[in-house]
Amino acid sequence: MSGEIPSSIGNITRLETLSLFNNSFEGTIPPALGNCMYLLHLSIGYNKLNGTIPREIMQLSPLVTLSMEGNSLSGSLPKDVGRLEHLIKISLEHNDLSGKLPPGLGNCLSMEEIYLQGNSFDGDIPDLKGLVGVRRVDLSNNNLSGSIPGYFANFSKLEYLNLSFNILEGRVPTEGKFQNATIVSVFGNKNLCGGIKEVQLKPCLAQAPKMRRKHPFLSRKVVIGVSTCLALLLLLFMASVSMICFRKIKKNQHTNNPAPFTLEVFHEKISYGDLRNATDGFSSKNLIGSGSFGTVFKAFLPRRTRLLR
Repeated sequence: MSGEIPSSIGNITRLETLSLFNNSFEGTIPPALGNCMYLLHLSIGYNKLNGTIPREIMQLSPLVTLSMEGNSLSGSLPKDVGRLEHLIKISLEHNDLSGKLPPGLGNCLSMEEIYLQGNSFDGDIPDLKGLVGVRRVDLSNNNLSGSIPGYFANFSKLEYLNLSFNILEGRVPTEGKFQNATIVSVFGNKNLCGGIKEVQLKPCLAQAPKMRRKHPFLSRKVVIGVSTCLALLLLLFMASVSMICFRKIKKNQHTNNPAPFTLEVFHEKISYGDLRNATDGFSSKNLIGSGSFGTVFKAFLPRRTRLLR
């Protein structure tokens, strides 16, 4: 069969099962299907459908199986999926769906099978720990990140968990269901480590916690070393500045307060009589010269010769 899915199907309000699986239907999913309030099984997988998943589908609270795999559906998984409280199986694999997996998926408490592989879902795996009856989960070949939730280890009914080929990181649990390599697949996540030896992952670095403990000590050593060097440089700088200032002060003192030139003149106490005798009574033969400042005689004192005015 081909063509578009007719919107008139929505008029069959008491419809319980709609199976158009593996045909050539194209176009979008008619929102009118949300009027089939008694619908239990919706199977439209492996057609040529495109567009987004209508939010009206999430109003079908009695829905038990939702199969839309193998189409070209885009957009995100509606956050109202949590309203499907009776949903047992959801199959949306191999579409072009993207965005984050809605937290409401964890409210589908009757869920047993989740098939979302082969899309472009990203972000962390949501909290699904309430789905204690889940048996099969396939989230492989997406862009999911973050760590592997530990709650999967406690799912007693879990038979298959495929998280391969995402961008998950961190340590793979080794408890519970993760002890069985035939149940859990985590290949293709290059940043995962640990796990049981059968999963063949690189070991997690045990030294990492020790490095974190030593880090504060190393930081203190670096701080002390840098502080010591800065203190020494500061002391050298202050000593240099002090020396320069001292030299400038000394130079200024020498310039502003030069040492005075002193001339000491000694005046001997000579009486008039001694002068008269020394000049031979002021004789003209001892006259050296005369002028406006007076007359100069040569005197012969007992110890040395003096010039007298």
